[in-house]
Amino acid sequence: MAQTVGNFTLDPLVVAQLPLGSRILDASVHGSSTWSQTARIVVQLIDGNRKQLFLKCASKHSKPMIEGEYMSLLDLHKLDPSFVAKPL
Repeated sequence: MAQTVGNFTLDPLVVAQLPLGSRILDASVHGSSTWSQTARIVVQLIDGNRKQLFLKCASKHSKPMIEGEYMSLLDLHKLDPSFVAKPL
């Protein structure tokens, strides 16, 4: 079942990828993109700390662009984890 907290509805498959035991505090439209919809998710981790996560949603027609961006971010994260968050 989809979950709405804030002004953005999260798909159950996205919720399943959030850190184990975390609680969603907010999910809101964030920024802008020409070919996708973006959101910021704020969760409270099991240890009480808060963490911000960013989500990009696109249609199947944008799949090659999303895959290319994902691979680029993954490579950048491998080179310097402090510079780029690990993409999921």
